Formats: sequence, C-alpha cells, structure tokens
Amino acid sequence: MWQTGLILQILHGSLLEISAKSPFFFPDDRYVLPLDFDTDFGLDVIDIVTGIEIVFLTTGGNPDLAGAYIIGGTPIACDTIDLGNDTTVCNGQGLVLDATYPEATYLWQDASSGPSFHVTESGQYWVSVTTDCGVVTDTVNVTIADVYPSIIDAGGNVLECTDPFYTYQWYYNDVLIPGATDQSYTVSAIGTYYVEVSDTNECEGISNAIVVDVLTRLSELSPHYMTVYPNPNLGSFKLSTTVLPNHVWVYNSVGQMVLNRITIDKNDLIFNLSVAGVYFIHAQFDDGFAVRKLIVR
Repeated sequence: MWQTGLILQILHGSLLEISAKSPFFFPDDRYVLPLDFDTDFGLDVIDIVTGIEIVFLTTGGNPDLAGAYIIGGTPIACDTIDLGNDTTVCNGQGLVLDATYPEATYLWQDASSGPSFHVTESGQYWVSVTTDCGVVTDTVNVTIADVYPSIIDAGGNVLECTDPFYTYQWYYNDVLIPGATDQSYTVSAIGTYYVEVSDTNECEGISNAIVVDVLTRLSELSPHYMTVYPNPNLGSFKLSTTVLPNHVWVYNSVGQMVLNRITIDKNDLIFNLSVAGVYFIHAQFDDGFAVRKLIVR
C-alpha cells in the first residue's frame, strides 16, 4: 500500500501531449492504478502511490499505459480489522465489538453502520469495513453465559441447588454462612436461605430464596451438652457447653433472628436481651446443632 493524497485515476489516453519516454513527477498526489497495471506490472488494482515519477513509453502522441512504469513511491501498511477471538461473557456484563478505522464505512450483520456494535445475546457477529485499502471483514462468535441457579427443599431440612456449578456460597437471612460451599445445605434454624453460585467463566448468579419456618430433622442435633442459665431470666444469660460452638443464633417466638454471633471464646457465650418474651437459641457445632428454649421476663 502507498501513501495517500488527492485522488486522480489514470485512464488510457487521459494525459495528452506527452512525448515518448517523457518522465513526469507528481508530488503530493495520490493515484489509483488501473487494471492494466495489475496485468503488466503485478500491482493490485487498489494499490495507491504518492510522490512518484511515472514514465510513459510510447511511440505516438498519446501515452500508452501498458508501457508506463513507476520509478518511486512511499509504501505504508494497511491495518486489519480484528473483532477479537470467540468469547464468552457474563449475562448483564455487556460486550462492545469495535471496528473503528479512519475514514471508513461500516456494515454489520444487522445492517447497522456504526464503528462499533453492542452485543446483548449469543450469536455470530460480523462486520464489513470499506477503507481506502478496500473492503475487509471479520467474524466473531459470542456466547452470553446465563447463570440462574434454583434451590429446592429436598426434605429433612436439606436445601439443594438443582444445577451443578463451579462454586457455591449459602446465605442465611442475608448473612454469609461460613463453610457452606456445597451444592446442598442442611439448615439449622428457621429463616431465609439462598445460594450464590459461579460457573467456570466466573459468571455469578443468585438463586431464589426459601423461607424455612419449621425444622423437622432431629438427627442433626449435636450430642454435646448445652444448657442456658439462668432460665428464665431478666435478659442476661449464659450458655454452658461441653464444646465451644462455632456459631450461635437467637430467634424470637415468631422466627425473627435477634442475635447472630460467631463464637471465639467463652466470653462470646454471654448474652443480653432487652425485650421480654420466649426465645430459641441455636448453636452450631462441628457435628451438628443444639437448640434450647429461653424465657426473658
């Protein structure tokens, strides 16, 4: 490819009164070579030259382009159009295909004519770009990854994500449950549960929520001894356990969580409640759960 300038197409017989073997120099102009040059000199019909000297080798009063040849010129490279490799993007993330090229016109697969295209669904996308170098095209396949996990009550206080994913993280009342990273989860307290998942493309999704209002599975209760004292009390009480629990939740009589505590040492087993009523204390151990009833007067 050659440097650009003003367009002048050289046609047979268009330059008159040029004597045989006369050299002509055209600085700062651009010349689109005719098809004859491709045949006789191995030049592409879209090749462009600037600042060249053309010599017409003729025997008559008019030039014979078949006898013309190029003496000089400045070559430059034409850029290509690259939409990138086939790719997968997460739903809602969006992808913009960019085919911007100086002084070009565009035609996309949907007949739009902008320099870029916003992808919102899976499919094959292509663009045809017309430049001074000619027409270039590129095609790319885009997959939109939809991650819509669903959870069900599998019975026995077990919630299960119905589809396999790469990672799982369960939540209880909008609080992350430490270590709950399997496809299923055994609930230990009444409340609202859901799971956040990701696939191998690191696309994420959040499941539907399930409200657990009744606990039916007693086999998951921990064998560790746990008692509450004093009980009843005026709002201050302690838990006494043979093994320190990992997590303690306190619920009121209508199932609302009023306290959520990760236990580090025995000081975390001292509690204060300001409202009189009936409460249920749920303690999580490595091997299960324990539940105790508490009365605050």
